Amino acid sequence: GGFQFLTAKGEDLSVHFTPLLKELFLFLILNSIKWNKSVNSQQLNDLFWYDKTTTSARNNRSVNLTKLKLIFEQVGHIQISKESGDWQIIFDPQYVFVDYYDFLKLTDEKKNLNKEEINLLTKIVSRGNFLFNLEYEWLETYKSEISNRVIDAYTSYSKNLSFEADAQEIIEIADRIFVFDKVDEAAMEMKCKALVFLGKHSLAQ
Repeated sequence: GGFQFLTAKGEDLSVHFTPLLKELFLFLILNSIKWNKSVNSQQLNDLFWYDKTTTSARNNRSVNLTKLKLIFEQVGHIQISKESGDWQIIFDPQYVFVDYYDFLKLTDEKKNLNKEEINLLTKIVSRGNFLFNLEYEWLETYKSEISNRVIDAYTSYSKNLSFEADAQEIIEIADRIFVFDKVDEAAMEMKCKALVFLGKHSLAQ
C-alpha cells in the first residue's frame, strides 16, 4: 500500500514527513532491512544533496536525520544507529511493525507456503502494490523483487490446489497476482481453467 507511519495508538505521523524526509527514511530503512547494512554519508550526499557543497550537504543531512530522530522518539523502539560513521535504522520487531520486514521473513527461501502463511501474505499485499504512490529510481529494484516474490509464492501454492475443489480460491489467487502483474500468463491460465470448472465459460473466454 501507500506510505504510512503510525504510533501504537494509531496517531498518523506521516504528515510530519516532507518529500525529502520520506525518501531519506525509506532509503535508510529498506537498506537496513533488506541488506542488514548501514549507508555511508557519501551515499546519502550523492543521492539527496549531489548539487550541494560538502559543507552544505553535511548540514542538510544532519538537519534531516535529527528530524527523523525526533519522529522516532514519539514511537519508541526504533532509532538511527551510527557505527563507524555509517547510518542504519534499527528497530525491535516485537514493538515496531514494518510490513516489509514481515513480508521478507514470510517469503524468504520458501518454496511453498501453507494456508496460514498464504493468508498472512494476503493480509500484507491486499493493500496494493508496494509504495504505489511513490516513484524513486532506486526504489524500482525493491518493487520488482516484491512483485516476483508475491507471484512466485502464490503460483507455488496454487499448484497444490485442485480445480475441482478449489476453483474459487484459484480465481482469487490469480486476481491477487494480477495486482502485481496484469498479464501474468500462469495466472491467466489458472483463472480461465477455474472459471471453466465453475461453468462460467463466457467469463473464461
